[in-house]
Amino acid sequence: MITSVHLVTNQFEYVYLKRSLLGLGLKQDGSRFFNDNVTITYAIENISATKLKKIGIELSNAFE
Repeated sequence: MITSVHLVTNQFEYVYLKRSLLGLGLKQDGSRFFNDNVTITYAIENISATKLKKIGIELSNAFE
């Protein structure tokens, strides 16, 4: 299960990102969007396209 995502985006794509994530029911607090299952943090920089920097995962089953 994906538990966290960190993105770097530009101002133009941030507007779309914010609208999409709020539309999916996530809440916003500062530079993060979240619900009970996932937290998406972002930074706005002067770049040409959004970049995925980090993904946090959690295993749903234990392995030996």
